[in-house]
Amino acid sequence: MFATRINQQQAEGAIAVHHALFKGFLLRSLNQWLQPPLPPPPCTLPISLNLTPTVAWVGFTESEARQRYGNKLTTLYQSFKSLDQAQLLTAQWPTATSGSCTLLVIPDGQIVGAEIVGIRAEDLIAPIALAMQQNLPMAALAQLHPPFPSLTTQLLQSLTLQWEREHIKRRPFLFDGLELFFNWQRDWS
Repeated sequence: MFATRINQQQAEGAIAVHHALFKGFLLRSLNQWLQPPLPPPPCTLPISLNLTPTVAWVGFTESEARQRYGNKLTTLYQSFKSLDQAQLLTAQWPTATSGSCTLLVIPDGQIVGAEIVGIRAEDLIAPIALAMQQNLPMAALAQLHPPFPSLTTQLLQSLTLQWEREHIKRRPFLFDGLELFFNWQRDWS
């Protein structure tokens, strides 16, 4: 009787181990333990350095974002030289046009990083950081309406316009369809 009880306990133990292994509990925990950890999500806290010119950034750097997203990443670059408001600020600050903004966006429109170098960089990074914190896509940046005319307004408008152009280029069927439509329209006029 004692031997049958031990055999029964061994059998129950073997069944429990079998269920733990093959029903996925132990297997799932082993897989989670053996996989390399994912890199942390981008920090949405903007950082600013009061240098000359001011430097501000939020989220991933371009190299970190390239490692994580590869070819899916879109880099938008805007120089302050082409912004009218920066041209007007050169009366007070001669180096106002020597700034630039780099925005890192993934295909669904999520902003994963930004870097601004130039005048008022600490103020210009704020709406981008807010969009990152709220998980707003690039289309939502166009809906923000800072006071007009301001450097922030012009910068956000130009970056949104660049994003829309890049987004259309990444969809060849839409791009080809629009090109076909406009060529057809030109032929008729």
